[in-house]
Amino acid sequence: MMWIIFQTVTVYFLLVTCSAKNNVPAFFTFGDSLADVGNNNYLPTIVKGNFYPNGIDFGKPTGRFTNGRTVFDILQQEMGFKNFTPPYLAPTTVGDMLLQGVNYASSASGISNSTETFYGTLLNFDTQISYHGRTAIAIMSRIGIPAAQKLLSRAIYAIAIGSNDIMYSGTSSMSEEDYFDFLISRLKLGLKTLHSLDARKIVVANAGLIGCIPYEKDIHPVPKGSCVRILNRTAQRYNAKLKGLLVELNKNLKGAKFIYADIYQMLEDLSNNYVSYGLRMAFLLAAPLPGPKGD
Repeated sequence: MMWIIFQTVTVYFLLVTCSAKNNVPAFFTFGDSLADVGNNNYLPTIVKGNFYPNGIDFGKPTGRFTNGRTVFDILQQEMGFKNFTPPYLAPTTVGDMLLQGVNYASSASGISNSTETFYGTLLNFDTQISYHGRTAIAIMSRIGIPAAQKLLSRAIYAIAIGSNDIMYSGTSSMSEEDYFDFLISRLKLGLKTLHSLDARKIVVANAGLIGCIPYEKDIHPVPKGSCVRILNRTAQRYNAKLKGLLVELNKNLKGAKFIYADIYQMLEDLSNNYVSYGLRMAFLLAAPLPGPKGD
């Protein structure tokens, strides 16, 4: 229990302290279903969160794969933002709306451009970074280059992507080692591009307990209430490479602060010690395509 409290408080302290000093004017989010707030509603894909019980806390589905707010929505509120950052593809996300930040996340997307493309058109990580480049240009055009660079350098950038790549790593013709090196190289390129666009405060979440996702439990023969351990171990191996990448970038990119958010450890602690958190049963992980073993 102490580990998840430490991790949460650490990230929260870093972000809220910046906000308290009025140094965080915007919040930009990249990722998959953990962060999507409706971008997939504007794409020709079967992966959409516009159905109940998603969105029941809002009174209607919003495109989020959750009953209410995402973790990034909560962070934005705690940091004093009056509104949630909007989905990039929404037609209303223009003009001054861009100045508070934008959400580029797309459910089922990945770091690799080929991840889960059988679901239709998705915003992969490369596309999300490209769209942010357009946003940066639009902000510069609206408030001027110096003001835009100041805004972008003080903004928070949150990234939660990679789990879908890991889940479908078995479909790659590469070895696991080569495939993960490929993913890390693609992620590194995107993070360096963000840095070149004046991003300085970047939180990167690692892969969680993907072996506990209902869909994975459904297609693998595991006892009721158990998780697919081999997938969780695979996620751990990827996470080790991700952590090494962020150490490297913190060392080599001037002025950058990359925060490694250990979601895997947080969820593992919550799952193993759920009684300590006042829960009656172990938590369940959401997935766009749940199966009958999502118990």
